[in-house]
Amino acid sequence: MIKIITSLILYSFSLLPAVSWQEEWTKGVEHCIAKEYLKAEENFNSAIKQLEEENNLSHPHVYVDRARLFSLLNRDEEALKDLNVAIESQLLKGDDRLRAVVTRLITFYRLNMEEEAKAELEVFKSIYPIPKLEVYKDCVVIRNIPECECSNELLKSFLVSTFCENEDDIKISNGICIAKRRTCEQNCCQPRSKETSLNETKN
Repeated sequence: MIKIITSLILYSFSLLPAVSWQEEWTKGVEHCIAKEYLKAEENFNSAIKQLEEENNLSHPHVYVDRARLFSLLNRDEEALKDLNVAIESQLLKGDDRLRAVVTRLITFYRLNMEEEAKAELEVFKSIYPIPKLEVYKDCVVIRNIPECECSNELLKSFLVSTFCENEDDIKISNGICIAKRRTCEQNCCQPRSKETSLNETKN
């Protein structure tokens, strides 16, 4: 009887994966950082195989990471399949969803899927609004600013070089920047009548 129980226990352990999907995924990320892409693919494949065998749908970010690897290897069709799986999941959130949308946007363009790319661009804008610049007679207003100290410092440098006397004229709070405009005696800086994105080309 003891031999039978021991055999069953040993058999049950033999059914367990030698390495968990979490470990495989972590190794895959590490190999990607080291630019060891073939090893990374093996790890991601193993992690996803385990998740699918367990019918575990709670970790769509693993598909995003394998898709980004496929994109690096110019295997866009395979990347798109993984991205579709990940983005369809309601559990993909935050930075993982943003990474997936950006990667799929690039993939659509590379596959010459222009209509899909345009639609994906709108999805991207809904996740990460593009900063908007409004220029008035006495001030400049910029909305949708990322809450990041690096972004704030870059924005201040931009405003001082274009509109303001110094950084004391710039106030940033809750994603909105209001900056006092320098006096232009030659009247060369005219206020704009409409809202424009920061990356719009000026005439």
